[in-house]
Amino acid sequence: MACFPTRHWHNPAGTAYTRMRTTGDKRMDQGGCADSDGGVPGYRRAGHRRPGADVRGDRRVQCGRAAGQGGGGKPGAGAGLPACAGAGIAAGVLPGDEIARYVALGELALDGALTAVAGVLPAAVNAAAQGLGLICPAACGGEAAWAGDLDVLAPLNLLALINHFKGTQVLSPPAPRLEEVGGDGPDLRDVKGQETAKRALEVAAAGAHNLLMIGPPGSGKSMLAARLPGLLPSLAPAEALEVSMIHSVAGLLEDGRLLRRRPFRDPHHSASLPALVGGGSRARPGEISLAHQGVLFLDELPEFPRQTLEALRQPLETGRATVARANHHVTYPARVQLIAAMNPCRCGHLDDPAQACARA
Repeated sequence: MACFPTRHWHNPAGTAYTRMRTTGDKRMDQGGCADSDGGVPGYRRAGHRRPGADVRGDRRVQCGRAAGQGGGGKPGAGAGLPACAGAGIAAGVLPGDEIARYVALGELALDGALTAVAGVLPAAVNAAAQGLGLICPAACGGEAAWAGDLDVLAPLNLLALINHFKGTQVLSPPAPRLEEVGGDGPDLRDVKGQETAKRALEVAAAGAHNLLMIGPPGSGKSMLAARLPGLLPSLAPAEALEVSMIHSVAGLLEDGRLLRRRPFRDPHHSASLPALVGGGSRARPGEISLAHQGVLFLDELPEFPRQTLEALRQPLETGRATVARANHHVTYPARVQLIAAMNPCRCGHLDDPAQACARA
């Protein structure tokens, strides 16, 4: 969730208000107000005022809980910086007219430092589409810089942000960051033998076909599957941005670096249905969405629960995974190449008369 102040005004009673809007997260799209009337500013969510939550003249800052569409849900740590910015505008510390041109997203630590949060890249793309700038933690500045032509402020702490708007310190635009690719990764030429299996893998890579490998334990099924991304073409710029946005929402972009290699996801067979398809209290993307434009490898396929495998049917057919919950309804892209591996029987030695268990 990203919030930004859109208006700053004074009512006849002398109370300053700053209205906060949200962007980049359809689950949270409500307003809040920061106000001060003879004391330290307070912050409250519009439409969710609790008795006694707006304390005037008190030397405290009141931060009301943000509720989702269903009510009662917390918006996450990303609302810390917007709430503090609204309180700063009401106190006259920050200029409301200038802040109104930015989207704010970040977690505020107790010492005033700004720490990284998830979802900065899609929030930056949303802000650029609206002609706004972005204020985010310095750790997320690298991914925000890929959003296009927008003004990005990435301070290390709250004091640096205040000094920037006061003119005593100038924040430099963050440089875009790319994923550091160490080496070429697993290579198919490292596999000795298995000529038929390697040929099948090459055909699957050339035609973007799904593939099921059946063989005894230790025959190299997982080794071959891990080398499939090396046969696929590199991510195009538009694909890299799309894949990185999904990983940004999941909080998996390391140091805010844009991904360059096609993802390879290999969840364990004990993974739950929400972990594979997506879900949870925040409607996070699942493994099938995290593998978008890449490879989803399911080892020990028969060990996965049937309900979980049935849930993968529609995303594989449509190329998207829709997470529908009481408070959220989110659709993530899920165009993957499915590679699965399994043993021919429970013991895996069906073709070996000396070890076969005869339970095919």
